[in-house]
Amino acid sequence: MQPFDLGRQCRAVLVGPDGAVIQLETVTGFDARQVVQKVRTNPLNGPPQEQQIPSGWEGSFEMSRQGRAADDLFSGMEARFWAGTPIPYCTLFQYVTERDGSISAYRYSNVSISLADAGSYRATEAVTQRIEFFASQKDIA
Repeated sequence: MQPFDLGRQCRAVLVGPDGAVIQLETVTGFDARQVVQKVRTNPLNGPPQEQQIPSGWEGSFEMSRQGRAADDLFSGMEARFWAGTPIPYCTLFQYVTERDGSISAYRYSNVSISLADAGSYRATEAVTQRIEFFASQKDIA
């Protein structure tokens, strides 16, 4: 058994508002961070106290561009916006193969996405694109 987790044990799947999997290129990186609102008080008769209130999740995933899927997805979203149509939320699933062989599954809900980097085109380098997301909540799928 390996002594620690490797990034290759993670898989991210983006699902559109219609329930269809959005076929994106080869995902090469994924990160997620919990967003918290820190509420602090300084009582006169004791040490400071803090509560951290969950306020969603944010993160990104990178992929090697192998086609037009991401470009078409975001062009379509932009066209919807300019046509006065709301951009619906997506759902993001993260699957982690644990060291014992079991799979942990997490669902990020009410996901808004943006194409943070459409890629840099160089003669002899892979084109990497990055999608950033914000999700209202993460739960066990």
